[in-house]
Amino acid sequence: ISAFWNRLGKLVRSSRAEQSWLRARGAALSPVRERTLAMLPDLEARSLVNTAHGLASARLLASSPAWLQLWGSLDGAARAQCDRRQLTPQNLANLAWSFATARHGVAPLFEIIAAQSRPQLADFSPQGLSNLVWAYATAALPSPELFDEVAAAVVSRVGEFNNTQGLVNVVWAYATAGHEAPLLYAAVASQLQ
Repeated sequence: ISAFWNRLGKLVRSSRAEQSWLRARGAALSPVRERTLAMLPDLEARSLVNTAHGLASARLLASSPAWLQLWGSLDGAARAQCDRRQLTPQNLANLAWSFATARHGVAPLFEIIAAQSRPQLADFSPQGLSNLVWAYATAALPSPELFDEVAAAVVSRVGEFNNTQGLVNVVWAYATAGHEAPLLYAAVASQLQ
C-alpha cells in the first residue's frame, strides 16, 4: 500500500493541475484510503513513512475532512513506531516533512521526533537536516534544543551541502522559527560566497 501512495505522490507532486484533479476526485480513492487505515497497524516503519510521504506529496492534506481520519491514524501509528525506536534518521526527517506538508502538525509527534532525532543528528544527511528544521518551522512547532543542535551540525558539516537549496531552506527555517543562530548564518554565508 505504501508503494501506491508513494508512486501517486511522485506522479502529482509537480503539477498543481493534477493535484487539483486528484482532490476533486478524492472520493474515488476511498477504497484505498480505507484499506490503508486497516493496514496501518501492521506497516513497518519505512512503509509507514513512505505512505505519509506519498499522501503529503499528493497534497491529500489533513485539512480535508476526507483525509483527516487517515492523518490522525498515521499519527498514532507513527508514535507507535517511534516508541519502538524503529525510525532511521531519513525516516524521522521524512515523517516530520510529511506531517508539516499535510498541515497536520501534532505537537506530541513532533516532540517525539525531536527527541529521537537529536542523538542521531550526525547520521542525518544534509537534506535530512534541512527537511527536519523546515518541517518544524512550517508546522510552527518550536523545538529550541533541536534547532540548537541542528545549527551546530550544519556549521560543522556546511561543506557537505551539495546544493544551495538545502542551505537556503535551513536559513529560512531558522528565520521563520525566530531562532537565533549567528554561527549558522555566518557558516552558510561563507559557504555561499
